[in-house]
Amino acid sequence: KLGETEILGKTVKAEIADEVVFGDGLYLDYYKIPNEAKLRTAKPGDRFTKLGARGGKKLVDYFTDKKIPQHKRGKIVVLACESEVLAVLGYDVSEKTKIDEETEQVVKISIQEK
Repeated sequence: KLGETEILGKTVKAEIADEVVFGDGLYLDYYKIPNEAKLRTAKPGDRFTKLGARGGKKLVDYFTDKKIPQHKRGKIVVLACESEVLAVLGYDVSEKTKIDEETEQVVKISIQEK
């Protein structure tokens, strides 16, 4: 869903992007995001295939690899469809929602602390 959403005291903004500016939010292929996708926090059993990775791993293992402290993990917002994490806001995009040469429309997702 495009627009702004409030979650965990943060504002998440999703908008169609005319251009990609790296370091300014996350960019995903709009048509690769399932309609059922939701913004939420991590749940046990979540899996994530980081951009450029050959295979997926448990989200908790991704957090460990990124050296994200345990006390911050519950405050990280993810875009997920069931247990498949499509983006870890503020960190990475999934290989499954990446922009490629066939991408027709790009969505930019940014997050701001209140």
